[in-house]
Amino acid sequence: MASYNGHRPYTPSEIHLALLRPAILQILRAQGYYASTPSTIDCLTELAGQHLYNISKRTAEHATSNNYLGRRDDTTNV
Repeated sequence: MASYNGHRPYTPSEIHLALLRPAILQILRAQGYYASTPSTIDCLTELAGQHLYNISKRTAEHATSNNYLGRRDDTTNV
């Protein structure tokens, strides 16, 4: 167990945003943006995270609806 240093533990959301931030910075640099305010980077990171979440959620929904695991009557007796 980590020792208490006076700060609250990070939430999973904060950890995920911290991991996504360098990727967003690389995308911005690749597009020619070399300076920005921290609030702009945070906003873009949150937007990208929400977009990835929505894509993942919809993908899981489509995979679930297209994967019928019920009884199949397509077997043939030879």
